[in-house]
Amino acid sequence: MPELLRDGVFTNTQTATISSCLFITYGGGQIFSGFISDKLDPKKLISGGLFISSLCNILLFFFCENFAATMFLWGLNGLAQSTVWSPLLRIGSLYFDEEQKNRFGVNLSTTVPLGTLLSYLVSLFAIRYSGYKMVFLSCGLIVLAACVLFYFGYGRVTKNLPVFRYAKAENATVYRKIERQLLFSVVIFLVVCCLPTAIHGALKDGVTGWVPVFIGERFSVGTDFSLLLTMILPIVNVTGAYIAKFINRFLKNELFTSLLFFGVAAAALCILLFFGDVSIYLTVICLALITNSMFAVNILLITLIPLRFAAFGKTGTMTGLLNAVTYLGCGISMLTSGVVLDHAGWNTVIDMWIIMALSAAILCIPCALLWRRFVRVSHC
Repeated sequence: MPELLRDGVFTNTQTATISSCLFITYGGGQIFSGFISDKLDPKKLISGGLFISSLCNILLFFFCENFAATMFLWGLNGLAQSTVWSPLLRIGSLYFDEEQKNRFGVNLSTTVPLGTLLSYLVSLFAIRYSGYKMVFLSCGLIVLAACVLFYFGYGRVTKNLPVFRYAKAENATVYRKIERQLLFSVVIFLVVCCLPTAIHGALKDGVTGWVPVFIGERFSVGTDFSLLLTMILPIVNVTGAYIAKFINRFLKNELFTSLLFFGVAAAALCILLFFGDVSIYLTVICLALITNSMFAVNILLITLIPLRFAAFGKTGTMTGLLNAVTYLGCGISMLTSGVVLDHAGWNTVIDMWIIMALSAAILCIPCALLWRRFVRVSHC
């Protein structure tokens, strides 16, 4: 993004539109892929998504300076990637019992910041030695290699693992009554939980997406140096998964724990607003706190909550629904941030992020009460 903006290929608004296109197609695709991942072979869904994603990146090596082509391919890339996460969590619900699946989910989630770190490393070397076009080709080839590895390795890894079955209540009448109570609780919970879930996505990927541009423009440093500093964020974010799991062991409610992390993000954004110009390193620390907090919320909302639905065979569906809301919110945030940035500057963008974080913290309170009711009824 900084190189495309620096060379005048796209404006802030155009760049944000392209990024939003991926988040919106990814979020929309999650609804469909979440549902079918509970029905179809996860191997085919994940391998197919990875292959199409790799192809989109490789084609962007040739077309990344064309706005319409880039928007189409980046949107298709998001749609392809939407077939990966829900099936991965379904794999966890199939092969791990109640005690193991949360550990699986947290460990799996750490691959997200590690993948982000790899993308920064690839971008850094590609831009330094070949230019920004090489970023797409390099990433495309890496994803293609991951596709081949998963396709041929999945069967070998899972062939000796027992499929874990969750027992239903012996009394069918009692079970149907519990299901009706759960359905009501889940529908109300999803309606109320949509906004904080969308806001966490807007802050997690929205802020992360703009970090290299923000550092470069605020402190007039080159893209390679801003990328180097930005690489600190995913390293810090890895800890977010374990911090979230640790705190949630005491609070025993994913939404109350999320409220705490939204508060931390709001405080860090306030420091960034008033003291961000003082030091580039203070800025990086604030950004690390924000992204780490939102990554912790992501673990709680998009990983641990869906895994609680394994007993009902709905892990993929819940993952898809919550992920869809997350990335639709992120897409809207990216586009809004780009437009605001072009017309009002960074301080107004940060003001907007602060309001979002505080709003999400407040909304977590009714969500936490509803979620506690669901957990009490389901005992899951």
